[in-house]
Amino acid sequence: MAKVKSNVELTRVNMNLPTSLVNDIKEYAMERGINTTNAYINLLQEIVEQKKMIKQLPESVALLQKLNLIDVTNLEQLNKIMSILERR
Repeated sequence: MAKVKSNVELTRVNMNLPTSLVNDIKEYAMERGINTTNAYINLLQEIVEQKKMIKQLPESVALLQKLNLIDVTNLEQLNKIMSILERR
């Protein structure tokens, strides 16, 4: 199979990680049939996207409320949930 040239700019990163984490990522890669570099990239991208979505959640909820698409009557409860999610 021929390699497809990608337009993504790459940066080499060297770091020390816990062996158990490295083993988990290798297992993740094997389960999905991808190499470990792609496994690291996939997992890191997923985490970054989740963090972005969590940051945007209050704005999304406010917009949905404004459009009367949802009814969040207990904003204190929503704020507690948001603070828990942001700590992850």
